[in-house]
Amino acid sequence: MEPQIKRCSRDLTFNLMQKAKDGHKVNVKEYFGAYTLDVIASTAFGLQVDSQKDLTEPFLVNVKAMLGGVRTFHFFNALLAVLPFLAPAVRWLRSFSKPAAFYTDSIRSMVQQRKGRDGNDRSTPVDFLQLLVNAEDTENTIESHKRLTLEEVESQMILFFVAGYETTGSTLQYLAYSLAMHPDIQERVVAEIQQELGEETPTYDNVSKLKYMDHAIHETLRLYPPVSQVTREASETMTIKGLTIPRGFGVLVPVQIVMRDPDYFPDPARFNPDRFSDKGSTDPISFLAFGQGPRQCVGMRLAMLEIKVAMVHVLRQIRFVRTPDMPETLQFKAGVGSLQYLTAPLLVKVVPRNADQ
Repeated sequence: MEPQIKRCSRDLTFNLMQKAKDGHKVNVKEYFGAYTLDVIASTAFGLQVDSQKDLTEPFLVNVKAMLGGVRTFHFFNALLAVLPFLAPAVRWLRSFSKPAAFYTDSIRSMVQQRKGRDGNDRSTPVDFLQLLVNAEDTENTIESHKRLTLEEVESQMILFFVAGYETTGSTLQYLAYSLAMHPDIQERVVAEIQQELGEETPTYDNVSKLKYMDHAIHETLRLYPPVSQVTREASETMTIKGLTIPRGFGVLVPVQIVMRDPDYFPDPARFNPDRFSDKGSTDPISFLAFGQGPRQCVGMRLAMLEIKVAMVHVLRQIRFVRTPDMPETLQFKAGVGSLQYLTAPLLVKVVPRNADQ
């Protein structure tokens, strides 16, 4: 995955530098979202899309359109939870969605291209798509009754596109905002890059040295988790603080509320990466940005690698700068399900790092 992430990071840095030369404010979500889409397309599915150079790239446009229909999506899910017999009608209605049709057609085409290839052939990409194709192919599945249907393959691929684009792109946007609002912390991150990496190209191995950057990312996720809530099912009856949760009941965990609880994180509204310097001092279940347990985010390590590699490339070249009109507190839309969306685009000024302070 490294070569693809590095390529996308260089493109991201180049594009931001073009804006930085004139001291422009940029919609950071657009740039970081295009970056994460390019990464997930290349690392998971072997696709070479160029969303960063063309913000009208079909994959990017259709991902945005799918996310734009999130209210309708959650309405249908709530409806099916109460009236599951309506599932065929809901599937029929969703078939008229142009973004969904775009992805379904594209995915079926990719799956057909991969089918029939020898899994041991070195020219066959070893990526998520190939694993799904193998799992859908009875001949490549040890227990045929566990094979995936084509519909399940399509569902997983769409989920990876949407989840890989939205959550990581949002985290990078909030990190850029936080560094702009706290220039002293931004300079500590840059100093650490210089001290630990020098001029080395960021890799999976050496970015692990960037402890303070890791803390800054965790603090960003604590304050602005892209996913505001997670759901679980009680596997056994349990009583917690006098409240009994029967076996089989659904439990909704308000992620953002937990991570801003002063019992776990003193002075919770303050951006303070140092609070993660001693992770053993806090309850490990209190940090829920990636969930916890067997259902923890499957893309966690990829997301952290994307963020760190991108930030090393970008921060070597540019600074995120606070402007007078930058909001002190970010405002989020209400009632859009588990993903969080800002009420207005987040504009951050970028300038070349070698420019006058």
